[in-house]
Amino acid sequence: MMFVNRLRILICIENSVSKVLDNHFGTIYDALMSTNKATENNMATYGYLRVSTEGKGQTTDNQRKLIQDAGYAVTEFFSEDGVSGSIKATERPAFSAMLSKMQKGDTLVITMVDRLGRTASDILNVVEMFKAMGVRVCVLQFEGMDITGSMGKMVLTCMAAMAELERNILIERTKAGMERTKAQGTKIGRPLAIHPKLLAEMCAKKAQGMTFDDLTEQYKLPRMTIARNISKWKDCLDEYSQEWESRKEQYERKAA
Repeated sequence: MMFVNRLRILICIENSVSKVLDNHFGTIYDALMSTNKATENNMATYGYLRVSTEGKGQTTDNQRKLIQDAGYAVTEFFSEDGVSGSIKATERPAFSAMLSKMQKGDTLVITMVDRLGRTASDILNVVEMFKAMGVRVCVLQFEGMDITGSMGKMVLTCMAAMAELERNILIERTKAGMERTKAQGTKIGRPLAIHPKLLAEMCAKKAQGMTFDDLTEQYKLPRMTIARNISKWKDCLDEYSQEWESRKEQYERKAA
């Protein structure tokens, strides 16, 4: 009997709580949604764009378009033109300016993870910094995944490591090719463009007051070529002659 009474009391309490929740749930839900919307409205989305080489057909315009086409309502874009990925992100002017504006809850959007850095360790350090700030980092390369999360970090680590491996393999192949070329007796570097006797004449005439424009007109060579060689070799013409002789066989092979 006592058990039945306790069961009835529990049922009554449960029904009472259910009524209270039913009556107030709508109000609580609306309040929560209002708070979330207010927070979302205060959040900013930033786009970071970077190209390593400026003026060789590389621009940040394509990166900007990809982010916009992906549907991100970007508050502000920060662009780095001609800035190498080897420079730490926090030492880049536009990146630093973006950091100064970021707050917890903001979102950063980039097209590819290598926009953040060149090596896997550099990229991971930047991502950890954003994670500590409470900033989401979405990468179009990973279908917009937030790489500050656990899954994103795993994917990021694998991709960054593979990219670094490919870059190191390329460097090793380049070095091996240069060593092989040297072993074959081929000189590495810009070919010498002016015969030693002509260069000696040019240096002498320049010392006498002839201008680069006059030398260009007389010797029918590009002004930049003449200026560069005179500036570099005017005080070491004997070394230039020795270098020319050491490269003569190479030039003759090319001519043949």
